[in-house]
Amino acid sequence: MIEGNRGYGCNRFKEGCNYVIWKEFCGKKLPETAVKMLMQGKTTRVLKGFKLDDGTIVSARVAMKEDKSGIELLVVDDNLEEK
Repeated sequence: MIEGNRGYGCNRFKEGCNYVIWKEFCGKKLPETAVKMLMQGKTTRVLKGFKLDDGTIVSARVAMKEDKSGIELLVVDDNLEEK
């Protein structure tokens, strides 16, 4: 993976690899430690402040999708913080 302005991309992009982990995901800047965990195929610790499509703010873990096509939220606390 190589770091760009807005995310971390596959260093084999010339070979067709277009995988990227965006630095901001669901309205939250991902900490560098979380990005490193994702690159290793691990799930992050619980992080606060992700914004869902309906405006709900939740706490969640971030994990690689099973098909390795990107990352996804694993919501652990759906209490409303703000809308």
